[in-house]
This record gives sequence, structure tokens and C-alpha cells, in this order.
Amino acid sequence: MRKTSIPQSPHAPLRCLLVSPEFPKNSFWNWTSVCESRGQKTMGLPLGLLTLAAVLPQEWHFQLADLNTKKLRDSDIQRADVICVGGMTTQQDGILNIIRMARKHGKFVVVGGTDPTSQPTIYQDANALVLGEAETNVPIWLTAWEQGSPEGVFQGGGAPDLTVSPIPRYDLARLKDYLYVSTQSSRGCPYHCEFCSVTELFGHIPRTKTPEQVCRELGTLFDLGYRGWVDFVDDNFIGNKTNVKRLMPVLVDWCKRRNYPFFFSTEVSLNLAEESELMDQMAAADFRYLFTGIESSDEKVLLATQKPINTHHPIKQRIRRIQEHGLLVTAGFVLGFDNEAENAADSILACVKENALPVAMVSLLTAAPLAQLTRRLAAEGRLMDLAGNLIGSDQTFEMRTAQCADSILDQTASGLNFATTRDRKTILKDQIRIIDTLYDPANFMARAVEAVARIPHLPKHKPGWVESWADLKGFVRLVIAMSLQPDVRRHFWRFLSQSWKLGPDKFALAAALASIYRHFMEMRARLVGILQRRYDCEPESQLLAVNDSQRNEDSTLEIGTRC
Repeated sequence: MRKTSIPQSPHAPLRCLLVSPEFPKNSFWNWTSVCESRGQKTMGLPLGLLTLAAVLPQEWHFQLADLNTKKLRDSDIQRADVICVGGMTTQQDGILNIIRMARKHGKFVVVGGTDPTSQPTIYQDANALVLGEAETNVPIWLTAWEQGSPEGVFQGGGAPDLTVSPIPRYDLARLKDYLYVSTQSSRGCPYHCEFCSVTELFGHIPRTKTPEQVCRELGTLFDLGYRGWVDFVDDNFIGNKTNVKRLMPVLVDWCKRRNYPFFFSTEVSLNLAEESELMDQMAAADFRYLFTGIESSDEKVLLATQKPINTHHPIKQRIRRIQEHGLLVTAGFVLGFDNEAENAADSILACVKENALPVAMVSLLTAAPLAQLTRRLAAEGRLMDLAGNLIGSDQTFEMRTAQCADSILDQTASGLNFATTRDRKTILKDQIRIIDTLYDPANFMARAVEAVARIPHLPKHKPGWVESWADLKGFVRLVIAMSLQPDVRRHFWRFLSQSWKLGPDKFALAAALASIYRHFMEMRARLVGILQRRYDCEPESQLLAVNDSQRNEDSTLEIGTRC
């Protein structure tokens, strides 16, 4: 390995290579076939790296290498003075590979992002680890560099005031490569869900940008010529209701004055259903898709996992209210909670069907680094590595890709890294049935047409010729692909017929959902294959008693080692 060198001052006009590792193809994080059919290359742009570029010295010369859109060349690495890489747990393999490549070429590599912040020991081969949020922690690293100590771990800057966060360097990205582009109005979430690490990373008090700041960021995208789908990647868009209610009238006015150049999606908690005026404003700005974490329809499970917010009103009633305000709902569910009922799979399938949720992400419960759940399971001696081996009290808990089935950290297939209270083989069998049933073509098409029928308003954003051409190409390719599938084409054509009767605007929404099915059709086959291999490798149940001091009620734990 070559000796690593770095210029003496961070204020020289350095060449910085920003690398976004690839997401697993055909996963919830990479709708490969949808993007390809529209002439795009991946889903969302790497907003974290573009924000980092805005925080770093602006004398630097930046190059973005998003490996979801293009291959990384040796010449890209050789030209760089500094390489910055980071990402999520699903990108762990890619981050580690970039570190190895950078060190091989003798380049200084800096690592950050959610997974390195959550489990930094995995990334100790990097020259510098900048943990936490960029706005407050990158300056700590730059100061140390000025003092002659650029290597090490840099953190402790605290939560930044987002009202002074710079506009991401959208100019570095080739925007037409993406199915949607990302922006952010807030970080943090006020809730305390036991299995979630968001609050550990970004806090319980949501911090927000000002309405004018959000509109300036959208204005930057507008000025760069971008039109179409914009995703607010907030942890919970309505986490700070006071501030989001200040934002929405300004955003509606901004969109109206520019003839609605964008339509939006985001993530919200279910209590949005109690905010009629806010939902009307979101519809007026052309928010179309909302993701919400339902997790479970079992009230006991929700209370045990510290998500009482989902128990205040019936889930069905809340989702219907949101849909009636013109917002299409997609949702997340989790399988494998302590004390969940044996009919948990049936409950999830029924909830998805009766609420017309076209897209439902069903994950296996995962003890993630930093989460409250992980600390509790560690205290109970129940944590496992991803190979299924119990972790001793003297061992460090890590989620490493190398331990994982098929080497992909994907919670839809690689969770249950703890001793469960329900038979593991049963949970895996349930997950196989859920994935297989949800994305059966007849079931998906029926939910999709019902979801579209429930949406009462017409879209505000009218696509220009670039979007229209991409939509047309995607639709033609979709029709060909679906018609060539003997078990799909009958349901697909019935779906198109039913959707057409709802009117042209709703047909466009239906066509967008149908294009998504092409991805889930492929994802279904991949996930079922992985889960079936896990099921086949899982030993028969080995049950351990858990006493009342560990649990609120008598229970058992099921353990075993996978092959």
C-alpha cells in the first residue's frame, strides 16, 4: 500500500472526489428497472455528499462520482487530492471498497454518513472519520488539518442550526440521471420508537430550515433547469408541526407563481390525518406520495415498541382521511417484534389490502447500531451477529455485510439479528408469504387501482416535453415487458382498462404505479430466493426461557445458527 499524502493546508484549491457507493440493485433503495425504462440511471441523488460539498472550502474543485450512475475510473482517483465517501448501512460494502481503492493509490480518504457514524470501528482504515452532521463536524476536521493533524476521528460538534445550512451543490450532479432529486427541510423526529436510530443520530427535537431557505433550494433546482419529482428526505416532514405550517403557505405560493415546476413526496407520521388544513396545503403544493411507518396493526406491539402515536385513532380511519385529501399513502411494516401474534402476517396483509397501499415495505426487525432496541437486547443477552451467532457481553456489536446472507444488508431479507420470542423459521416463512402475496400481480394491481380511485384531486404539475418523453418511453417499455409475462399480462391489461375509466389524469398516476410494479416483480423473486435460503439453513427451534426480570411477561427465545 502506498504512503498516503495530503496537502498541508485545507484552503488550497484542492481536487476533491465525492463518491456515492452503489445501492443493491432491485431493492427498496434502487428501483433499477423503473429508472432504466425511463432512460434514467438511479433513484435519488446523494444529498449528503452535495451538502458536504457546500460545507467544505469553496476554493476546492469538486467532482461527484455516483456509482449508481457511472463506474469509477482509476483516473478519477488519481486526479484527486482528497476522496470523500459515505452512506447508509446498505452501502457498507461499497464504502469499504472505496477506502481500499483510495489507500491503494495513496490517496487521503475521509469517511462520514449514517453507517460510519453508527459503527465507526468498521471504517478504521480511512484516514479521517468525520462523524455526525457535516455542518458542525467538518469544521472540526478542517481546524485539526490546519494544525497539522488531518488524520483521526472528528466529532462532537453537536446538532447544527439548519437555518444556516448551505444550499447543497446541486450543480455537481447530472440531474437527468435521477428518477427524483432530493431536498430536506428538517432533521430529527419527536417520537421514541424503540427500533429506530433516527433520534439517536439527529435528535428528538426536529430542527428545521426557514421557509425562505427551502424555497431558495428549490429555486436552485429550478434555475438549473430541473423539472419533475422532488423528494423531501426529512425523517418526519411534520415532526415540527409549528414550523411546517409556516412553510406550507410559502411553498404553495412559490409553486403557484412558477406554474408548479415540481411535484413532491416525503415521509410523515400517521397523525397527519388530524391536520386537515395542512393536508389541503400539501395537496395544493402537489405532494403526491407519502410514506408512513405503520409497523404493526397490533396495538400491544405498537405500545411495547414505543410507538403509541399509531394507536390514538384507527389506522384505517387515518389513512382514508389522508387519501381523501388527495395524498397517496405507502407504508412500512415490521415483522419479528417481541410478543407479536402468530397471525402477524395475516394482519399485515389485511392492513395493506383494506387500506389500498400499493407499495408496502415489510422489513424483518433489525437491531440497528445506536437504537434503544439494541441496548435492551444486549442487556438481555439476545444480540446476534448477522450470521446468527449470539454475541457475548465481551464482544463488540456490529452489523457487517460479510456476516449477512447474500452479502446484502437489506432489512427486508437480513434482519432478525437477535434471539426472537417467536420461532425464527415461522417468522421467515411468514416473510416469504408476505412478499410473495403483496407483489403477486393480481394483488398489486387491485390495490393500485383502488388507491388511485380514492385520490380526488387532479395533479398541479404538468410535465414538459422532457418529462413527457421519458414517461412515454417508460410506458411503452412497461407495456412490452408486462405483456411478455404470461402470469402478469392479463392482470396488467385489466388494470389499464380500469384505470382509463377513472380519467386521463388518474390514468397517468396509475401508469406510474404500474411502472413501479415492474421493479417489485423482480424484487419479489430476489427476496423470496434469499429468504428461502435463510429458511432452509435455519435449524429447528431451540427455545430458552426468559424470566420476568427480563420481559414484562413469561416468554421464550428462539435461537440458532444459520448456515
